[in-house]
Amino acid sequence: MSVLQKFNGKEVIKQANIINNAVYSLTLNEKRIVCLLMNEIACNRHYKDEDCVYPIKINHLLYKNILRHDKARNISRDITKAATGLNTKEVIFYVSDDDKDEEERALDALTWTVQRSHRPKQNETILYLNPKLVHLLEKTASNYHFLIITDIGELEKMASFSIYQMLIQWINQGSLSRTVSKLVSNLGISTRYAESFNDFRKRYLRPALEEINSKTCINISVKEIKRAGEKRVHRLDFKIEWKPIEFYLERHTHKTLEQAKITYKEVRERERLPWLPQLENIITFKEELEIEGYLFDDYFFANYHDAEIRAKEFIENTSIPELYRSDTDREVRNEEEQQNTGEWIEAERA
Repeated sequence: MSVLQKFNGKEVIKQANIINNAVYSLTLNEKRIVCLLMNEIACNRHYKDEDCVYPIKINHLLYKNILRHDKARNISRDITKAATGLNTKEVIFYVSDDDKDEEERALDALTWTVQRSHRPKQNETILYLNPKLVHLLEKTASNYHFLIITDIGELEKMASFSIYQMLIQWINQGSLSRTVSKLVSNLGISTRYAESFNDFRKRYLRPALEEINSKTCINISVKEIKRAGEKRVHRLDFKIEWKPIEFYLERHTHKTLEQAKITYKEVRERERLPWLPQLENIITFKEELEIEGYLFDDYFFANYHDAEIRAKEFIENTSIPELYRSDTDREVRNEEEQQNTGEWIEAERA
């Protein structure tokens, strides 16, 4: 699997919007693997082999980095189980939104993969994508959105993952409306929840929004809309916005002694402007650094205070999407410059 695109030094996944409008029922690990597969297609890093199918490698170590921490216990087993599921499950694309007969809608149903190869000693699994699915995705390659990979790794509920995936593509617009019945269908859960909104809210909607708002870079609020004269909730109006940049910087700061050493060097030698949480991490480990011989003299503190002022100005004048656009654009430019050689250049870490 190729290097993922970067978002301020962190990875993002590129995915066709058409996948979010399709209907499918997958486990959480299956959804994560689909994201990685769709990223390869959206970034045009796939190829057709001699059997006219599209092999894509899933690197087990990369997958482990997505899950992070203690969530990634038996990666090889989890990937094998998910790959087996994708080999038998379908993704459904409705042909027309004009069909009003919910029972007999026109659709195309495609399997995700046609073959899988597991290579545990090489730390990789190869999934062979259905050619018809690839062709459909290629036709809509210009219509895509990005998922922040650290958000994907944090979310542990399937409903949270699906709602996050659905809403983040509308974050520039700031809102999205969905009927309860369509949302229930998108989540792949029992249709009875479309008729019993209180149960749906309690079991799926509220826990999903709480997890998304506490763990990801976006905040979501929802307004429940009823039709005139009806008691049942018919539509949900979602409001979507980026969290303050402090959330992103705090989450991506490693508060360790080793990180404090790196930031100390950057400040003393004026190599790079650290984030404010990284500067604060130096002070947290000041005693340990002094014991190891790190010098906290007037020269250091002059640089430190200058960096602190500039870091605060950065927070005041920058937002998460601005970080996202600048580094993604740079990554795209790097990719275009290397097309003739087939190389992929990672964006420099900010």
